[in-house]
Amino acid sequence: MKFLQSLLLLQLQVWVSRAGVALTLSTMSEGNTSAVANISDTITQTASCSNTLPAGSHTVDVKSGGHKRSFDVYIPAGISDNERRPVIFWWHGYGGSPAKLVDIAHPNEMADKYRYILVYPKGTGIISGFNGAGCCPLIFADDVAFFRTITAWTGNNMCGDTSKVYSAGFSNGGFMSNRIACEASDIVKGIAVHSGSMKKNWDCAPTKGIPALLIHGDADPTVPYFGNGDWKSFAELAQKWSDLNQCGPEENGHPGYTSEKTECIRYDSCARDNVPFEFCTVQGLAHAWSGSGDFQIDATSYIFEFFSALIME
Repeated sequence: MKFLQSLLLLQLQVWVSRAGVALTLSTMSEGNTSAVANISDTITQTASCSNTLPAGSHTVDVKSGGHKRSFDVYIPAGISDNERRPVIFWWHGYGGSPAKLVDIAHPNEMADKYRYILVYPKGTGIISGFNGAGCCPLIFADDVAFFRTITAWTGNNMCGDTSKVYSAGFSNGGFMSNRIACEASDIVKGIAVHSGSMKKNWDCAPTKGIPALLIHGDADPTVPYFGNGDWKSFAELAQKWSDLNQCGPEENGHPGYTSEKTECIRYDSCARDNVPFEFCTVQGLAHAWSGSGDFQIDATSYIFEFFSALIME
């Protein structure tokens, strides 16, 4: 049975209780802002490195595609010079900001545990967002080039390990992580997409298998779980990544994380480059971050665990 058929059967059984959009409006204080730097997108990594910023949160300005762009970076304590650490991008939602994403997902706490460098790109447009894989309107920036610019910055100005770069995103940020995997598979080593999707006819052609973790609430009215005229349903998105990674028939998968309100299906080793693939449905979750403790998957912890398993390989 194909993914689409099995998920449609699952969708008939799940409890759909509510709809709405969860918004968090608190802000995060920003640290030092660097001078605008012209960064080459060419990534050359040497064993030696030095950290030009101290531990904590900072805002950095760079030139990307001839335009000034900004991102926040979180550097956990205890990272030494000449010790390169993995880099995880966290892309905010449409109309969001790094501060809002930090407030709902709390990734910095996990970064302290794992000692990873976190990057929070800032969107563009009247309504701040990213030019993801089919979302969102009036965003024209080349955010794939921005991703490459920031990656180069982490290797040149920090002890970021540019051979271990990962991308996670919520909503519009999830669309962006999908696009990164489609168009920058030479850099990104894995993605996590929470409440995001992909345009139905989006041309996605990664040059290798991409480890992917998908999480979506079945009561999401904003990026609909069942899709709409423009965007893939969650079942269709799961089928897309299964096909791209050559995961094979459903029998190759097995239950992953399971709780009263969450069901995940995992493929440990898909045929294309032996990459893992996992997708999780959260029953009753609207357009919000999963992790309330009400039998939902703690998405932040699970994302870090997913990436950490890749890093340790």
